Amino acid sequence: MAAGPAGLVMMIVQRIRAEPTPEERAAFWALLAAEPGTIGAVVVKRNGVPEVIATVRSVEEYWMLAASGKLPHEHYFFREAPDEKPKQAP
Repeated sequence: MAAGPAGLVMMIVQRIRAEPTPEERAAFWALLAAEPGTIGAVVVKRNGVPEVIATVRSVEEYWMLAASGKLPHEHYFFREAPDEKPKQAP
């Protein structure tokens, strides 16, 4: 009987994780439309609607932008997953 409720909870959690947030969707579409080499998007919420205010080509570029004070205090930084090449055994 305990597996039933636990299984239901796991199903709900998986469903929630599978649905991207509006901020994630905005960042995703911005990264698709951006120039090659772009690795991240900065998203803010204006009037409850997510808006991409910048795209960056490196994490260092994001940190420089954040340190410059040009980003609002409340923002989200979404970075595409790094390409991980499988390590080959020697």
